[in-house]
Amino acid sequence: MVEIRVSKDPKDILEYANAAIKHCLYVNGWSIFRILKNVVQENGVVNPPTIALAYTCDNIPVGICILRAGELDTFVRKSFRKKGIGKALVNSLVKPQDNPPRVFRGIKGSDIFYRKCFRKENGTHVM
Repeated sequence: MVEIRVSKDPKDILEYANAAIKHCLYVNGWSIFRILKNVVQENGVVNPPTIALAYTCDNIPVGICILRAGELDTFVRKSFRKKGIGKALVNSLVKPQDNPPRVFRGIKGSDIFYRKCFRKENGTHVM
Protein backbone atom coordinates (compact mmCIF):
# COMPACT_ATOMS: atom_id res chain seq x y z
CA MET A 1 0.00 0.00 0.00
CA VAL A 2 1.30 3.44 -0.90
CA GLU A 3 0.22 7.00 -0.24
CA ILE A 4 0.21 9.44 -3.16
CA ARG A 5 1.15 13.03 -2.28
CA VAL A 6 0.61 15.75 -4.88
CA SER A 7 1.56 19.40 -4.81
CA LYS A 8 2.14 22.51 -6.90
CA ASP A 9 3.35 24.49 -3.90
CA PRO A 10 7.02 25.54 -4.34
CA LYS A 11 7.94 24.53 -0.77
CA ASP A 12 6.46 21.04 -1.24
CA ILE A 13 7.93 20.73 -4.73
CA LEU A 14 11.41 21.43 -3.36
CA GLU A 15 10.88 18.83 -0.62
CA TYR A 16 9.58 16.27 -3.13
CA ALA A 17 12.45 16.93 -5.55
CA ASN A 18 15.03 16.47 -2.81
CA ALA A 19 13.35 13.24 -1.65
CA ALA A 20 13.24 11.91 -5.22
CA ILE A 21 16.92 12.69 -5.75
CA LYS A 22 17.91 11.18 -2.39
CA HIS A 23 16.03 7.97 -3.21
CA CYS A 24 17.18 7.87 -6.86
CA LEU A 25 13.73 8.04 -8.46
CA TYR A 26 15.19 8.76 -11.88
CA VAL A 27 17.59 7.52 -14.51
CA ASN A 28 20.71 9.67 -14.94
CA GLY A 29 20.46 11.82 -18.04
CA TRP A 30 16.71 11.39 -18.48
CA SER A 31 14.27 14.29 -18.26
CA ILE A 32 13.08 13.54 -14.71
CA PHE A 33 16.63 13.95 -13.43
CA ARG A 34 17.04 17.32 -15.20
CA ILE A 35 13.67 18.56 -13.93
CA LEU A 36 14.47 17.56 -10.34
CA LYS A 37 17.89 19.22 -10.48
CA ASN A 38 16.32 22.43 -11.87
CA VAL A 39 13.73 22.47 -9.10
CA VAL A 40 16.47 22.19 -6.48
CA GLN A 41 18.67 24.82 -8.14
CA GLU A 42 15.74 27.25 -8.38
CA ASN A 43 14.45 26.43 -4.86
CA GLY A 44 11.19 25.27 -6.39
CA VAL A 45 10.04 28.77 -7.32
CA VAL A 46 10.82 29.18 -11.03
CA ASN A 47 8.13 27.50 -13.17
CA PRO A 48 7.53 24.74 -10.64
CA PRO A 49 6.01 21.56 -12.06
CA THR A 50 3.29 19.60 -10.33
CA ILE A 51 4.82 16.58 -8.65
CA ALA A 52 3.19 13.44 -7.29
CA LEU A 53 5.22 11.09 -5.10
CA ALA A 54 4.24 7.60 -3.96
CA TYR A 55 5.36 6.79 -0.41
CA THR A 56 5.42 3.43 1.34
CA CYS A 57 3.99 3.05 4.84
CA ASP A 58 7.59 3.54 6.03
CA ASN A 59 7.56 7.01 4.41
CA ILE A 60 10.01 5.97 1.67
CA PRO A 61 9.30 7.43 -1.79
CA VAL A 62 9.11 4.69 -4.43
CA GLY A 63 7.59 6.50 -7.41
CA ILE A 64 7.31 9.92 -8.96
CA CYS A 65 5.23 11.59 -11.65
CA ILE A 66 5.95 15.10 -12.90
CA LEU A 67 3.62 17.23 -15.01
CA ARG A 68 4.92 20.44 -16.52
CA ALA A 69 4.01 22.36 -19.64
CA GLY A 70 1.78 19.54 -20.89
CA GLU A 71 4.53 16.94 -20.54
CA LEU A 72 4.47 13.95 -18.20
CA ASP A 73 7.33 11.90 -16.78
CA THR A 74 6.86 8.86 -14.54
CA PHE A 75 9.28 6.63 -12.67
CA VAL A 76 8.55 3.78 -10.24
CA ARG A 77 11.23 1.79 -8.47
CA LYS A 78 11.61 -1.57 -10.19
CA SER A 79 10.58 -3.64 -7.17
CA PHE A 80 7.29 -1.68 -6.97
CA ARG A 81 6.29 -1.86 -10.63
CA LYS A 82 3.21 -3.74 -11.89
CA LYS A 83 1.33 -2.90 -8.67
CA GLY A 84 -0.74 0.06 -9.93
CA ILE A 85 1.53 2.71 -8.45
CA GLY A 86 2.49 4.28 -11.77
CA LYS A 87 -1.12 4.47 -12.89
CA ALA A 88 -2.15 5.96 -9.51
CA LEU A 89 0.56 8.60 -9.90
CA VAL A 90 -0.57 9.45 -13.44
CA ASN A 91 -4.22 9.54 -12.35
CA SER A 92 -3.35 11.95 -9.54
CA LEU A 93 -2.07 14.48 -12.09
CA VAL A 94 -4.13 13.86 -15.25
CA LYS A 95 -7.90 13.60 -15.09
CA PRO A 96 -10.00 11.60 -17.60
CA GLN A 97 -11.48 14.77 -19.12
CA ASP A 98 -8.00 16.24 -19.73
CA ASN A 99 -6.23 15.90 -23.03
CA PRO A 100 -3.43 13.39 -22.59
CA PRO A 101 -0.08 15.09 -22.05
CA ARG A 102 3.02 14.37 -24.08
CA VAL A 103 4.83 11.50 -22.40
CA PHE A 104 8.45 10.48 -22.30
CA ARG A 105 8.98 6.81 -22.92
CA GLY A 106 11.92 5.36 -21.13
CA ILE A 107 12.19 1.70 -20.42
CA LYS A 108 10.85 -1.13 -22.52
CA GLY A 109 7.13 -1.39 -21.88
CA SER A 110 6.56 2.24 -20.93
CA ASP A 111 4.74 2.89 -24.21
CA ILE A 112 2.27 0.10 -23.30
CA PHE A 113 1.92 1.55 -19.80
CA TYR A 114 1.03 5.00 -21.13
CA ARG A 115 -1.35 3.57 -23.75
CA LYS A 116 -3.23 1.82 -20.96
CA CYS A 117 -3.31 5.02 -18.90
CA PHE A 118 -4.76 7.06 -21.74
CA ARG A 119 -6.96 4.66 -23.69
CA LYS A 120 -10.20 6.10 -25.01
CA GLU A 121 -13.77 4.86 -24.82
CA ASN A 122 -16.49 6.85 -26.54
CA GLY A 123 -14.15 9.80 -27.02
CA THR A 124 -13.29 10.02 -23.31
CA HIS A 125 -9.98 8.96 -21.85
CA VAL A 126 -10.44 6.04 -19.48
CA MET A 127 -7.92 6.01 -16.69
